[in-house]
Amino acid sequence: MTPPPPVPSPAVAPAEPTPKPAAVTLSISEAARACGVNRRTIRHHRQAGDFPGAFKDQDGMWRIPVEDVEWVGLHADLGRASEDPIAAGKVDLLRTEVAVLRERLRAAELIALEREKRIDDLRLILRMLPSPSLGASSLDRAAGRLGARQGTSPAALTAGKPSPETASTQMAGGESDPVLWLPDAPEAPSAPMERLVRGPENDRGSIWTPDDSSVAPEEAEEGLPADEPAELTPRFYGLPVETGGRRKSWLPWRRSRE
Repeated sequence: MTPPPPVPSPAVAPAEPTPKPAAVTLSISEAARACGVNRRTIRHHRQAGDFPGAFKDQDGMWRIPVEDVEWVGLHADLGRASEDPIAAGKVDLLRTEVAVLRERLRAAELIALEREKRIDDLRLILRMLPSPSLGASSLDRAAGRLGARQGTSPAALTAGKPSPETASTQMAGGESDPVLWLPDAPEAPSAPMERLVRGPENDRGSIWTPDDSSVAPEEAEEGLPADEPAELTPRFYGLPVETGGRRKSWLPWRRSRE
């Protein structure tokens, strides 16, 4: 009779191997980006067998463990490897947009500051302008002065409806002509006009005679006969007297000869 085979004790049974943590694998593009080298360099190491743990995934792409990459002597940066090129382009675009928005914000702040200064200047100008009450009082005073000069009430001038006297004055002098009141100039003394005024008796005229007596023209015409013409030749008063000797005697050469 044979003895039964020995039954192994459960304590002696071999323990199950613990699963290793999954190694981080990179594709050829990710390994090249993480190491900062060209894809051709990573492909050359894979073809040379430098990555013993490399394998193909379900999509047929090569996956290389990070330990194999570091064993070759390349330093892999996983943060740079996980960065998608499309996402990197978007990040650059966003950075550009942020810079543009910052410039626009700065320009808007400058414009707002300039407008604030402009508003302060306008407020100062408004403060320097006269108040409406002061302007109305000055207008009433001016209307009162004009009404006192023209004999019109200030209310009529302010309301724009002149009195009949003012309307007649404006129609006589013109609607747009200003009326100026000047003092009357003193009258010059009038010269006596009795000597300058000629009457009907002065229109006949007179003729002067040597005895300082005036003769009327009719009397002078009556003194001459109507049928005898007036003398046209000068009167004869005798022969001329010889004065040749007397004229020559006073000459110097005449005296010396005598």
